[in-house]
Amino acid sequence: MENEQIASNGHLTFKSINDIPLIGLIEHSTLPWCIRDKESKHVYLNKACEDFLSIPPGFSYQGKNDVEFPCKWSEFGQEFSAQDRKAESSK
Repeated sequence: MENEQIASNGHLTFKSINDIPLIGLIEHSTLPWCIRDKESKHVYLNKACEDFLSIPPGFSYQGKNDVEFPCKWSEFGQEFSAQDRKAESSK
């Protein structure tokens, strides 16, 4: 029931991410994978993505935008979010 509520409001959370069958595949992938919600907040990163993006060990990325990451690339966070909006509008 709770997962239905999460799905119906359009928000993807770390709690609901496990209901996506693809997670089992990308969790063990050597390719970097990142899932973000409609507000460009991070919901899931696999280990390969954490390594690729130089995410410090123990950093809690869930619910954070790119600009909130303690990494050099975070200075481009606004541009990444703008790219997300462009992708959404182009469908």
